[in-house]
Amino acid sequence: MASWIVPVLWLGQTLSLMADDIEQFALKTQVHALGHNLTDLTWFVVAVELPSLLLSPFIGAFVDRLPKYITIIAADTLSVASTLVLALELNTFGFLVADADSPLQPAAPRWSIIYTSCAINSLANVLQWPAFQVLMRSLVEGKSVSLYTQSAPALSMLLAPLVSSYILHWFGLPAVFGLSVITWAMAVTVTVSCFATVGPVTLHHPSPTPAQVWQDAMEVITTVANSAAMRASAVLMIAGYIAVGMVQLLMMPLVLSTSTPQVLGWILTLSGMGSVAGLGLPRLMPISTHAGEILINLTLFQAGMLVVCGMFPQPMLLLAFAFLYMVVIPTVRSCRTALVNQHIPPGMVGRA
Repeated sequence: MASWIVPVLWLGQTLSLMADDIEQFALKTQVHALGHNLTDLTWFVVAVELPSLLLSPFIGAFVDRLPKYITIIAADTLSVASTLVLALELNTFGFLVADADSPLQPAAPRWSIIYTSCAINSLANVLQWPAFQVLMRSLVEGKSVSLYTQSAPALSMLLAPLVSSYILHWFGLPAVFGLSVITWAMAVTVTVSCFATVGPVTLHHPSPTPAQVWQDAMEVITTVANSAAMRASAVLMIAGYIAVGMVQLLMMPLVLSTSTPQVLGWILTLSGMGSVAGLGLPRLMPISTHAGEILINLTLFQAGMLVVCGMFPQPMLLLAFAFLYMVVIPTVRSCRTALVNQHIPPGMVGRA
């Protein structure tokens, strides 16, 4: 295999993921600016997060049976299609329209189309990420796999908010959507080139039928339901999604009510530095033998920091705790993955 395949493929998908996160940050600030209430922002977060929460059991089984390169290309294309729909709906490339009372007035958006497009974009990410992880596992051996798969979301979390805030400030929303289209073209070109060089990934199963997808998904659900450890992990993951959603909903309006999107971008970027700093932490932890204990202790540590920040909402304390909170995220994910893999059959790894 050519030495350039892995880093170039990783770079293409990382840029694609980062463009999606840049777009998501920009849309959140625009939804907040257009709606001026928490309800619109709440529905936006629901549209972004719900597909991942509801479809993960089925998507895992589905993607496991599909050609990985084609799945990644299809997911990237679905994502850019939703971006173009959003651009048209928000009248981005001529965002201000004429009005009888004033020469220029913002076009009124149709929120249902915005929410649906965001949900489709989220669905594309749900398809893309498992396929990318399996693809990297087929190309990279040993502990380097986690470095490639964990570094992409960590770097996106680090850079996307800050980059998005300044693109919005300097060039506006059209540049954000334009960046999504450019990175889509780059990612698809890179993926096609890698496929032409390496060839397809060997599939464990033939192409799925709806009945097979449903059977595999129910196998995952049954495995979770019959294991106390898996049930506890599922509850913890759901609670984590809810907590993240609540933090997003409360923090963004609070910051934007007194500051600019650039300030919010800096806050999120500084917290993202914690994710990057914590990438090497799983290698130092005895995850293979003490994943449960480490996961519980780190989760309690994170919860304690949130409580302290709620009691003493000081900016410097918030920044420091945001950094520490995110430092342990890669380890929490590694522990969670290790626990899941300990309680499922080998053939189900990657689907549960």
